Amino acid sequence: MEPPRFLATFNQPAPKIPTGRRDITTTPAQSLTLLNDPFVTSQAAYWATQLIQRPDNSLESRLQHMFSKAMSRDATSEELSRWADAARDFAEFESIDEASQMTSLSLWQTMAHAMFNTKEFLYIR
Repeated sequence: MEPPRFLATFNQPAPKIPTGRRDITTTPAQSLTLLNDPFVTSQAAYWATQLIQRPDNSLESRLQHMFSKAMSRDATSEELSRWADAARDFAEFESIDEASQMTSLSLWQTMAHAMFNTKEFLYIR
């Protein structure tokens, strides 16, 4: 009967009290939760598993697919360039050679986790 702690961080209303409107806050605890919570990291791993099973033949096509799923829109050429640079940087940091990048679970988990933490993913326009 205890509410999920993850949602409590994001101002989940008390389940036994009628609440007409949720509080709107942005706190450091929310950012840290999105970076460190096991639920978020497991969801990034789940998405990464799905991504590496796709037959994408380029980094850009995979990133375009991620934008489509996460943001419900196509990425701009500038965004594709920035995210491709980030993927290469993450791969270099993790010592993943270019031939293994498209099938690296850890690389795509990191990319998914990064996308989960973008402002556009978090906020409804």
